[in-house]
Amino acid sequence: MGNFNCLRCRFRHKDNGNCTAVGGSCTAVPAAHCPLLREYLDTGLEPAMCANYKTFEDEAISKGVTFKRIVALMEADRAGRLVVTRCKDCEHAERYERADGTAGYYCGHPKNTFTYGERWDRIFKPAKKADDFCSYGEPKEGGAE
Repeated sequence: MGNFNCLRCRFRHKDNGNCTAVGGSCTAVPAAHCPLLREYLDTGLEPAMCANYKTFEDEAISKGVTFKRIVALMEADRAGRLVVTRCKDCEHAERYERADGTAGYYCGHPKNTFTYGERWDRIFKPAKKADDFCSYGEPKEGGAE
């Protein structure tokens, strides 16, 4: 964590370094009166646990996973289920029907497709069955959950 020494404290006056929350120099303020320290202590978390949460948060942000999605997954796990969006109910699915009577869905999610051809003007979309699913599935607006 390094030497904190109030340098990153949001209560530190930008010009003179005094504590704007309780007045005076940070070293003169008893720890019990420091609002930033009080906020940390009120969490009940040890420094190692805070570092773990920070690592988790950074990983989620780098992958574009929202807090709302994490909560939804935790609730689904707690209830003994995980939400799975089948291709037939996915907003990225495009239904097809062939002349021989077979039908299915093309997956149009950007992470499931690739472009090819001389001018890169062709897009490959994998064919899926109605009950297939992938990790990119998102329910259609007003569709099944």
